[in-house]
Amino acid sequence: QRQMCIRDSADTDHRMMKLESDSAILAVSNLEGSLSFYTEKLGFTLESSHGNPSYVASILRDQAQSISLLCMKDAIVGNHSIATLDFRCQEIDAIYSEFQSKGVVIDEEIGNKEYGMREFRIKDPDGYLLYFQESTVPNT
Repeated sequence: QRQMCIRDSADTDHRMMKLESDSAILAVSNLEGSLSFYTEKLGFTLESSHGNPSYVASILRDQAQSISLLCMKDAIVGNHSIATLDFRCQEIDAIYSEFQSKGVVIDEEIGNKEYGMREFRIKDPDGYLLYFQESTVPNT
């Protein structure tokens, strides 16, 4: 007869496991086009790219985690039911105005939501939904 051993969560040594960072990886159909959108329209900077020709690139804006763009021409990309990105912002109205001035198509206009966020949404060239949000709840 097989016995099961159930460990109390207090027995787990959390010092051995430590998450250090996270990063999003988006499959894109055209790396050059995606890089152009994220850098020229959204103000990201290119951190690195690999391959000749490049097949993956890492981009960054401000203090957000980097995003990797992975070119997968034969893959189904941009399925917004699979992946969306949420960017927490300061001065969201200024970011909204910046994007409008650069011709970024706004998918959902800026507005206050019942869940305590002011947000707007855009789509990248592969159809990923990008949410830009700022809390409307004052710090207490």
